[in-house]
Amino acid sequence: MIRTLALLVRRPDIDRETFRRHYESVHTPLALQSLVGLRRYVRNHVVEVLDGPDPPFDVLTEFAYADHSSVEQTMAMLASSEAGERIRRDELEFMDKPRNAFFEVEAWQPGGDPVQPPQQGASKLALLVGPADESPGASAPEVFDMELSPLLHEAIMWESWRLLPKPKLARPWRAVAFVWLCPERVDAFRSRLSGWLAAPPQCLRVEEHASLPG
Repeated sequence: MIRTLALLVRRPDIDRETFRRHYESVHTPLALQSLVGLRRYVRNHVVEVLDGPDPPFDVLTEFAYADHSSVEQTMAMLASSEAGERIRRDELEFMDKPRNAFFEVEAWQPGGDPVQPPQQGASKLALLVGPADESPGASAPEVFDMELSPLLHEAIMWESWRLLPKPKLARPWRAVAFVWLCPERVDAFRSRLSGWLAAPPQCLRVEEHASLPG
């Protein structure tokens, strides 16, 4: 399985709600018609910044393909087919494409392969873990893993992904952990997060839309 995390950015002349609405009602149905070998397609739209600065993206989109052949077929379709042209044209309607970034990811412990979403009503948080490539240090995923493990009993479930290095594109952070909590536990979880490390992870509340949960 080939997994990718896309950091997608809205056009500067539209707000996040307009971006989300177009992505879900127009772009997603269009993409699902043509993406070959896609096994996971989950959009995590930024709803609220709980801790840290406003992120330079509006959605964290998770893709997973069956194999490298499926990825190559998809890239060829996007580059040269009529369906690919429709998708590329629609992206210009709501995305600031030069600012989008794509990273291949792998699971890191104690996360694992994605599982089915929890019950309705759970709050989903995205924790952006670790400093950028040029600043190795205390909040690397391995240290974060040890710090987070004692708190996992507070979560309904969680999964975590390490961003793999990419030539000519620095990682904005080392990894992302998605954590599902009962809404009444969010504030307590955030409070405990802020006391862990010298550089606590940035925390976002996201709204999940899953066409293919993987």
